[in-house]
Amino acid sequence: HAKTEQLGFLCHEIRNPLNGVMGNVAFLEDSDLSEDQLSLVQTTQQCCTQLMKIINDVLDLSKIEEGKLSMEIIEFDIDVIVRAVMSQIR
Repeated sequence: HAKTEQLGFLCHEIRNPLNGVMGNVAFLEDSDLSEDQLSLVQTTQQCCTQLMKIINDVLDLSKIEEGKLSMEIIEFDIDVIVRAVMSQIR
């Protein structure tokens, strides 16, 4: 139980600065960038989003271990997910 609490704490500590990075990248994306720069910013945004999902998954696992997880059903577009993964591979 102590490891789960520590892991949850660390994820919260990582998530806060990551939110700042994501905000700055969003501002950068709206600025006057070359095509190459915009591509790099978009890749950075995708990586941040993926990292945030991993952090949230770890937090969910800690909630499961504590018996505090609530479930929700969400729709998603598999094409968007596959394209995001493929863009990271290329």
